[in-house]
This record gives sequence, structure tokens and C-alpha cells, in this order.
Amino acid sequence: MKVLLFGGNGFIGGQTAAQLLELGADVVAVNRGRSWDWDKRDTLKPRLRCITHNRKRPLLECAELVRLLHEWGSADAVIDFSGFDGRAVKQTAGALRDKTSLYVYISSDSVYEVCDKHHEGLTRETDAVRPDDPSIRRALKKRDSYGHKKLQGEEELKELRKSGSGPAYVILRLADVIGPEDGTGRWWQLQLWLKLAHLMHIPVLPLSLKHRMLSLVYVKDVAAAVVDILYMDTSRRMRIVDKEFNLAFCEPVTMEYLICHIEKKLALDGISDERIFDPSNNIPQIYPSVEKGPIDVTKARAMLSWNPTSCEDAVSETVEFYESVAKSSGYVAEKNECIAEMLDDIEGLCDTNKAEQTLRNLLFR
Repeated sequence: MKVLLFGGNGFIGGQTAAQLLELGADVVAVNRGRSWDWDKRDTLKPRLRCITHNRKRPLLECAELVRLLHEWGSADAVIDFSGFDGRAVKQTAGALRDKTSLYVYISSDSVYEVCDKHHEGLTRETDAVRPDDPSIRRALKKRDSYGHKKLQGEEELKELRKSGSGPAYVILRLADVIGPEDGTGRWWQLQLWLKLAHLMHIPVLPLSLKHRMLSLVYVKDVAAAVVDILYMDTSRRMRIVDKEFNLAFCEPVTMEYLICHIEKKLALDGISDERIFDPSNNIPQIYPSVEKGPIDVTKARAMLSWNPTSCEDAVSETVEFYESVAKSSGYVAEKNECIAEMLDDIEGLCDTNKAEQTLRNLLFR
């Protein structure tokens, strides 16, 4: 199995690369070579063949990639983790149209933020339709540029395929991804903020989020789904190509549920809602990152045999990882970055000097 990754050194791409390598796949990652967060520079990079390329440049100007494609003849699959806009996806998929039989595009449930949803139920794949009114389109694009650009990537991939100029594709729309080694630091900050709530009596989340339903997905499940798609037999593969799939836990959860499970894992006594949820709603919203509500995974369960880890187990494993980081003497840069970001968010809510010292005591034991 010859697999070409665009990205492959981040949160989701790193986990996928690791799982593919365990199966003996020949994996090559194309990225800028700048970011190997957490311990990936030591644990993943030595096992991974890497090609340095900036996707702002034409793909086939990369001599090393051209040599690889000549050596391989073709790739069994391309997985695009770093295609954040239509231009990048169009250039990559177009250039590789005769060099791969499958293009897996890692998209996001943020695409629904720039679309017209006409029902109150879970968001389905068919809801990814932009409004007809140009002024509404512009307003939604301005409000969520990330969702706009990811949907633009999907649209370019579909247009290439329709015109016969692009490869068969599978689009995976991910809910907010949780798990070890999250490059965004969101879960880690939520976990630490909850500890601060117990130690310093500061709220954690806006009250408006208490009963908000949200979708999450575990990074290891996403990687496993990608790997499964790559190793499908021909008959299964034919059923899923040129389609989009939502990926999330099978059931949406509330922020209150999430907080309770984190507290349970941290062995923290439950504290009053007044200490957790701020009625002024002045606290930054860590989760969810979208406003259109949780997503429906019925299609993925039926066609991808999607059977993810339970939310409770994923929360447990994620909390354990960040607790192990706190006990470790390593990850100094990540710890300092996390503290700096949290202090920016906490400013005005409490004594920041005391908060900084408390965070340092929690992370540098």
C-alpha cells in the first residue's frame, strides 16, 4: 500500500500516519516541515519519509515529489489533511488525477456553518448546500471563513471529478476532534480550566452552553476510519466513493455531560453550576466550534461500518494523556504555550498572577 499524505505531521494526520506505518504501508508525507508538535519529531518523523513543499507553490514544481511519483508509478491513495481552501485542493487533486485511484479529503462539520439548513434535527450530509441568495452567502462566508474554505475544497474536488479531471474521492466531515496531542490545545485548556474552577473559584463555560448538544469525535477513530477506507475491497470501495460522510460519536452529548465525565476522571468533587457556568456568558467558548448543532452519523454507520469508541472511554483516555503530560518533565514548550493562551482568556476574571502560579504548579510538578 503506497499512501501519499498532505500534512501528516499534525494531530489527525500524525495519528493516521502512525496507524498506516503499523500496517506496513509505504507512507510519504508532503508538508512544509515546520511543525512536529508534541513528540512527533522524535517518535514519528524518523519512521516517515517526508517531502518538504509549500502548497502555495505548484505541486509538480516539487522535484522530490515528481521523483517519488516516477518511482511509484502511482499512489494507492492520497489523503489530504492540509487542504484548507479550494485552490490548494484543486491544484493537488488536478495534478494527481492520473496518479491515484482515491483521494480522501479531511473536511469539517464547519462546512454546514455556511449552508442553508431547513430542519431542527441532526445535521445530515445533504444539508451542505449554500444559500441561493448571494448576500446571505457573503454574510455566512464572512462569519465562518474556515467553513467556507473547507466547503470550497469539497466543491473543487467534486467539480474536477464531474469534468473527468480528478480522481475518485471520499470526503470525511469531522466533528470537533478530541484526543492526545491535540495541536489546538483546546481540550487541555478545558481540563486545566476545570481544575482552576475548583482551586480558584472561577467559572469555566458560558451558562448558555450548559445544555447545548454537540458532536465530538476521537482522533484514533478518525484515523482508523481512514485506514479502513484505504484497505477496503473493491466492491465495498465502489459503494463509498464520490460521497461525503459525517464522523462523530454515535450520540451527541451536552457540555454538562462532558464536564461531569472530566470531573469524574480527575477525581474532582462536583461543584455547583454557579462555579462552572458563568451567567454573564463572558467566558470564551472552547467547545463546540460550530453553531448549527450536532451531526448525524447514520450514513457512516451504514456504509463505513462506523463504530467509534464510546464518548466516556474517549474522554477517559484523553484526560489520562494530559494528566501524564503534567507529570512528565518534558513538553516544556507545549506547557508554556498552553499557560500563555489560558492567561489571555482568563484576564479580567481573576488574579492572573495567582492563576499563572497555579497553572505552573499543575503543569510543572
